[in-house]
Amino acid sequence: MSKLTGSRKALQFTESVIREMTRLSDAHNAVNLSQGFPDFAAPQAVKDAACEAINADDNQYAVTWGQRPLREAVAREFTRRYGELPQDQDLLIICHSGYRSGQAANFLLRHGYPRAFNVVGGMEEWEEAGLPVERR
Repeated sequence: MSKLTGSRKALQFTESVIREMTRLSDAHNAVNLSQGFPDFAAPQAVKDAACEAINADDNQYAVTWGQRPLREAVAREFTRRYGELPQDQDLLIICHSGYRSGQAANFLLRHGYPRAFNVVGGMEEWEEAGLPVERR
């Protein structure tokens, strides 16, 4: 008699992003913005801002690297402050997960900053390791 089992391919499936976001939201007492949430009425100011964005035809998901006004603002700020970084000191670059800070560290390395280092794993792993965090 054969025993029914799932396909080998099905064993490769991972948990959905939505389920992961829900679990993280619950763990950090955050507002869950994944599918089906939040499950309470939005404040009027949020509704008004959404209507204003829709009426301005600003109603599409941003491309991966962000909407043009955001990219331009980041570029202006970076250009303004680029020279403030010391080239003769260690520069530890960190972001939430370590991906964007890795890109930034690589950029700096290619542009005359030999001591730019990415904090691998970002703030996620920093906090999981129990290292100190100062919130401002």
